[in-house]
Amino acid sequence: MENGHQSSPITIDDAIAMERNLEAILLEFLGKNTPEIKKTVDALTKGIDKILKNQEILQRNIALLNQQKRDDAKVEVPVKKRKPTCDERAGPHRIFECPCLIPGEKFSHAIAADLCINCNNRHNGDCRRKAACTKWEKKHLTIYH
Repeated sequence: MENGHQSSPITIDDAIAMERNLEAILLEFLGKNTPEIKKTVDALTKGIDKILKNQEILQRNIALLNQQKRDDAKVEVPVKKRKPTCDERAGPHRIFECPCLIPGEKFSHAIAADLCINCNNRHNGDCRRKAACTKWEKKHLTIYH
């Protein structure tokens, strides 16, 4: 025993043979599985790229919605007693119900006006009415599609 350690029970030649054997097994494993590993890495890379692109799109949409919210904050919501009119196309509807607007704009106007997107009224807390969307049966009006 040297320095408190036991000497190896195998010879140097055995150790070299074992190392070569291990290398051969590893190369064989990698050789057989390289196409699968490459496919997995490629799929992961594509998935990460897609996530990053979607994240960029979401960040741009959030920035646009925030800008619309700032711009729409100036829009006055008509009092219930007054007949609602639309600035886009003078008519007997509120701005967020205007058929000229795309759904995202309608949604932004309703949010800016602090209205519930399920009933287009103001109230505290969650809307107690059943889901109003006839397309997805979710808690928002179908006009937001």
